[in-house]
Amino acid sequence: MKDLRRHTSDNEANSAVCHVIQDGQIVERKWADTKVGDFSQIRNREVIPADVLVLTLQVNLRAAIVM
Repeated sequence: MKDLRRHTSDNEANSAVCHVIQDGQIVERKWADTKVGDFSQIRNREVIPADVLVLTLQVNLRAAIVM
């Protein structure tokens, strides 16, 4: 039962839309489709996966690096 809840929760998180900076444009992508080194725009009060590592935060750019 616990594994099923975890699996369901993981699927929901991976299916959530994030905002990735690609070629100078912000595009929508599923979290599951992000790769190491992608730049993501994290919006105010946005929930992010636990395995996202924020290396730097630029308030004026509003960007973080997904590792």
